[in-house]
Amino acid sequence: MCYRSKRAIGCTFALALCVTLSCGCSGTQLVPNQFWSFDKQERTSHRTPASRIEALHELAAQGPTASIDQKQEVAASLMSHIRQESDPVIREQIVRTLVHYDTSTAGAVQRAALQDDDPNVRVAACQALAARGGADALQSLAGRLDIDSDLDVRLAAAKALARFREPSAVQALAHALEDPDPALQRRAVLSLEKVTGRDLGPDVNAWRQLVREGNVAPAEKPSWTEQLRKLSPF
Repeated sequence: MCYRSKRAIGCTFALALCVTLSCGCSGTQLVPNQFWSFDKQERTSHRTPASRIEALHELAAQGPTASIDQKQEVAASLMSHIRQESDPVIREQIVRTLVHYDTSTAGAVQRAALQDDDPNVRVAACQALAARGGADALQSLAGRLDIDSDLDVRLAAAKALARFREPSAVQALAHALEDPDPALQRRAVLSLEKVTGRDLGPDVNAWRQLVREGNVAPAEKPSWTEQLRKLSPF
Protein backbone atom coordinates (compact mmCIF):
# COMPACT_ATOMS: atom_id res chain seq x y z
CA MET A 1 0.00 0.00 0.00
CA CYS A 2 1.40 3.39 -0.99
CA TYR A 3 2.03 6.16 1.49
CA ARG A 4 -0.86 8.23 0.11
CA SER A 5 -3.33 5.35 0.60
CA LYS A 6 -2.14 4.71 4.16
CA ARG A 7 -2.45 8.41 4.92
CA ALA A 8 -6.00 8.48 3.52
CA ILE A 9 -7.02 5.56 5.74
CA GLY A 10 -5.48 7.25 8.76
CA CYS A 11 -7.31 10.48 8.01
CA THR A 12 -10.62 8.62 7.66
CA PHE A 13 -10.17 7.07 11.09
CA ALA A 14 -9.11 10.33 12.66
CA LEU A 15 -12.10 12.11 11.17
CA ALA A 16 -14.57 9.41 12.23
CA LEU A 17 -13.16 9.35 15.73
CA CYS A 18 -13.24 13.13 16.03
CA VAL A 19 -16.88 13.26 14.97
CA THR A 20 -17.81 10.33 17.22
CA LEU A 21 -16.33 11.85 20.34
CA SER A 22 -17.65 15.37 19.80
CA CYS A 23 -20.72 15.69 22.00
CA GLY A 24 -21.08 19.38 21.19
CA CYS A 25 -21.61 20.51 24.76
CA SER A 26 -19.77 23.75 24.22
CA GLY A 27 -18.13 25.79 21.51
CA THR A 28 -18.85 25.81 17.77
CA GLN A 29 -18.17 22.78 15.62
CA LEU A 30 -18.12 22.47 11.84
CA VAL A 31 -19.63 19.05 11.12
CA PRO A 32 -18.06 17.37 8.03
CA ASN A 33 -20.36 16.85 5.03
CA GLN A 34 -20.18 13.06 5.14
CA PHE A 35 -21.65 13.10 8.66
CA TRP A 36 -24.29 15.77 8.00
CA SER A 37 -27.77 14.97 6.73
CA PHE A 38 -28.53 18.35 5.16
CA ASP A 39 -27.47 19.65 1.76
CA LYS A 40 -25.53 22.54 3.19
CA GLN A 41 -22.79 22.30 5.76
CA GLU A 42 -23.86 24.05 8.96
CA ARG A 43 -22.19 25.38 12.07
CA THR A 44 -23.67 24.00 15.27
CA SER A 45 -22.91 23.90 18.98
CA HIS A 46 -24.80 20.64 19.54
CA ARG A 47 -24.82 17.15 18.04
CA THR A 48 -27.91 15.03 18.52
CA PRO A 49 -27.69 11.54 20.03
CA ALA A 50 -28.87 10.11 16.68
CA SER A 51 -25.99 11.71 14.81
CA ARG A 52 -23.49 10.52 17.40
CA ILE A 53 -24.84 6.95 17.19
CA GLU A 54 -24.61 7.13 13.40
CA ALA A 55 -20.97 8.15 13.72
CA LEU A 56 -20.34 5.19 16.02
CA HIS A 57 -21.93 2.89 13.44
CA GLU A 58 -19.50 4.31 10.87
CA LEU A 59 -16.64 3.66 13.24
CA ALA A 60 -17.79 0.08 13.86
CA ALA A 61 -17.92 -0.59 10.12
CA GLN A 62 -14.27 0.46 9.78
CA GLY A 63 -13.07 -1.75 12.66
CA PRO A 64 -12.56 -5.07 10.81
CA THR A 65 -10.17 -3.50 8.28
CA ALA A 66 -8.33 -1.27 10.75
CA SER A 67 -4.69 -1.78 11.58
CA ILE A 68 -3.60 -2.77 15.08
CA ASP A 69 -2.44 0.77 15.78
CA GLN A 70 -5.75 2.21 14.61
CA LYS A 71 -7.72 -0.24 16.74
CA GLN A 72 -5.69 0.63 19.81
CA GLU A 73 -6.12 4.35 19.19
CA VAL A 74 -9.88 4.10 18.73
CA ALA A 75 -10.34 1.79 21.73
CA ALA A 76 -8.32 4.11 23.97
CA SER A 77 -10.32 7.14 22.83
CA LEU A 78 -13.66 5.40 23.36
CA MET A 79 -12.54 4.26 26.80
CA SER A 80 -11.81 7.85 27.73
CA HIS A 81 -15.13 9.00 26.32
CA ILE A 82 -17.39 6.39 27.95
CA ARG A 83 -16.11 7.38 31.39
CA GLN A 84 -17.66 10.83 31.05
CA GLU A 85 -20.67 9.97 28.87
CA SER A 86 -23.99 10.72 30.59
CA ASP A 87 -26.26 9.27 27.89
CA PRO A 88 -26.76 5.50 28.44
CA VAL A 89 -27.77 5.01 24.79
CA ILE A 90 -24.38 6.34 23.68
CA ARG A 91 -22.59 4.22 26.29
CA GLU A 92 -24.41 1.15 24.98
CA GLN A 93 -23.38 1.92 21.41
CA ILE A 94 -19.77 2.46 22.44
CA VAL A 95 -19.74 -1.02 23.99
CA ARG A 96 -21.17 -2.48 20.78
CA THR A 97 -18.72 -0.54 18.61
CA LEU A 98 -15.76 -1.92 20.56
CA VAL A 99 -16.73 -5.46 19.49
CA HIS A 100 -15.05 -4.54 16.20
CA TYR A 101 -11.86 -3.34 17.92
CA ASP A 102 -10.46 -6.50 19.51
CA THR A 103 -7.84 -5.03 21.81
CA SER A 104 -7.15 -5.48 25.50
CA THR A 105 -8.50 -1.97 26.06
CA ALA A 106 -11.79 -2.89 24.37
CA GLY A 107 -12.09 -5.94 26.62
CA ALA A 108 -11.46 -3.84 29.71
CA VAL A 109 -14.22 -1.40 28.69
CA GLN A 110 -16.67 -4.24 28.07
CA ARG A 111 -15.96 -5.87 31.42
CA ALA A 112 -16.30 -2.52 33.21
CA ALA A 113 -19.61 -1.93 31.40
CA LEU A 114 -21.06 -4.92 33.27
CA GLN A 115 -21.26 -2.58 36.25
CA ASP A 116 -22.96 0.28 34.40
CA ASP A 117 -26.01 1.81 36.09
CA ASP A 118 -28.14 1.17 33.01
CA PRO A 119 -29.27 -2.44 32.43
CA ASN A 120 -29.27 -2.03 28.63
CA VAL A 121 -25.57 -1.19 28.75
CA ARG A 122 -24.95 -4.26 30.89
CA VAL A 123 -26.88 -6.43 28.41
CA ALA A 124 -24.74 -5.04 25.58
CA ALA A 125 -21.63 -5.84 27.62
CA CYS A 126 -22.77 -9.45 28.07
CA GLN A 127 -23.27 -9.82 24.33
CA ALA A 128 -19.94 -8.18 23.56
CA LEU A 129 -18.05 -10.45 25.95
CA ALA A 130 -19.72 -13.52 24.43
CA ALA A 131 -18.34 -12.47 21.06
CA ARG A 132 -14.93 -11.71 22.57
CA GLY A 133 -14.46 -14.99 24.45
CA GLY A 134 -11.56 -15.84 26.74
CA ALA A 135 -11.12 -16.62 30.41
CA ASP A 136 -11.63 -13.02 31.60
CA ALA A 137 -14.91 -12.75 29.72
CA LEU A 138 -16.12 -16.08 31.12
CA GLN A 139 -15.29 -15.09 34.70
CA SER A 140 -17.00 -11.70 34.34
CA LEU A 141 -20.15 -13.20 32.82
CA ALA A 142 -20.40 -15.89 35.50
CA GLY A 143 -20.15 -13.22 38.19
CA ARG A 144 -22.78 -11.04 36.54
CA LEU A 145 -25.16 -13.99 36.22
CA ASP A 146 -24.84 -14.56 39.94
CA ILE A 147 -25.22 -11.02 41.28
CA ASP A 148 -27.09 -8.78 38.86
CA SER A 149 -30.41 -7.41 40.10
CA ASP A 150 -31.97 -7.13 36.61
CA LEU A 151 -33.51 -10.24 35.07
CA ASP A 152 -32.77 -9.19 31.49
CA VAL A 153 -29.09 -8.81 32.32
CA ARG A 154 -28.97 -12.23 33.99
CA LEU A 155 -30.72 -13.77 30.98
CA ALA A 156 -28.16 -12.13 28.69
CA ALA A 157 -25.31 -13.44 30.83
CA ALA A 158 -26.75 -16.97 30.84
CA LYS A 159 -27.17 -16.88 27.07
CA ALA A 160 -23.62 -15.56 26.62
CA LEU A 161 -22.20 -18.42 28.68
CA ALA A 162 -23.45 -20.87 26.04
CA ARG A 163 -20.42 -19.80 23.99
CA PHE A 164 -17.95 -21.18 26.55
CA ARG A 165 -17.24 -24.92 26.76
CA GLU A 166 -15.55 -24.73 30.14
CA PRO A 167 -16.29 -26.30 33.56
CA SER A 168 -16.77 -22.88 35.14
CA ALA A 169 -19.51 -22.11 32.60
CA VAL A 170 -21.26 -25.34 33.58
CA GLN A 171 -21.00 -24.41 37.26
CA ALA A 172 -22.38 -20.92 36.74
CA LEU A 173 -25.31 -22.20 34.69
CA ALA A 174 -25.98 -25.01 37.19
CA HIS A 175 -26.29 -22.40 39.92
CA ALA A 176 -28.84 -20.53 37.80
CA LEU A 177 -30.99 -23.68 37.72
CA GLU A 178 -31.75 -23.01 41.40
CA ASP A 179 -33.10 -19.53 40.72
CA PRO A 180 -36.86 -19.23 41.38
CA ASP A 181 -37.50 -17.45 38.08
CA PRO A 182 -38.64 -19.99 35.44
CA ALA A 183 -37.35 -17.85 32.56
CA LEU A 184 -33.82 -17.93 33.95
CA GLN A 185 -34.09 -21.66 34.62
CA ARG A 186 -35.11 -22.24 31.01
CA ARG A 187 -32.31 -20.06 29.68
CA ALA A 188 -29.80 -21.94 31.83
CA VAL A 189 -31.06 -25.26 30.43
CA LEU A 190 -30.71 -24.04 26.83
CA SER A 191 -27.17 -22.84 27.47
CA LEU A 192 -26.22 -26.06 29.26
CA GLU A 193 -27.39 -28.03 26.24
CA LYS A 194 -24.95 -26.08 24.05
CA VAL A 195 -22.07 -26.17 26.52
CA THR A 196 -22.34 -29.90 27.28
CA GLY A 197 -23.78 -31.29 24.07
CA ARG A 198 -26.43 -33.11 26.17
CA ASP A 199 -30.17 -32.97 25.58
CA LEU A 200 -32.42 -33.71 28.54
CA GLY A 201 -35.33 -31.68 27.26
CA PRO A 202 -36.87 -28.84 29.29
CA ASP A 203 -36.87 -30.82 32.55
CA VAL A 204 -35.02 -28.59 35.03
CA ASN A 205 -35.00 -31.31 37.70
CA ALA A 206 -33.24 -33.71 35.34
CA TRP A 207 -30.48 -31.16 34.83
CA ARG A 208 -30.26 -30.50 38.56
CA GLN A 209 -29.83 -34.19 39.24
CA LEU A 210 -27.19 -34.53 36.56
CA VAL A 211 -25.26 -31.61 38.02
CA ARG A 212 -25.48 -33.02 41.56
CA GLU A 213 -24.15 -36.35 40.35
CA GLY A 214 -21.21 -34.58 38.72
CA ASN A 215 -21.92 -36.10 35.31
CA VAL A 216 -22.04 -32.83 33.38
CA ALA A 217 -18.89 -31.86 31.51
CA PRO A 218 -18.28 -29.47 28.63
CA ALA A 219 -18.49 -31.07 25.22
CA GLU A 220 -15.30 -31.26 23.22
CA LYS A 221 -14.96 -28.57 20.61
CA PRO A 222 -15.48 -30.06 17.13
CA SER A 223 -12.45 -30.19 14.90
CA TRP A 224 -12.38 -28.09 11.76
CA THR A 225 -12.94 -31.24 9.66
CA GLU A 226 -16.07 -32.06 11.68
CA GLN A 227 -17.33 -28.53 11.22
CA LEU A 228 -16.79 -28.79 7.46
CA ARG A 229 -18.58 -32.14 7.41
CA LYS A 230 -21.65 -30.56 8.99
CA LEU A 231 -21.67 -27.90 6.29
CA SER A 232 -21.32 -30.42 3.47
CA PRO A 233 -24.52 -31.23 1.50
CA PHE A 234 -23.30 -34.86 1.01
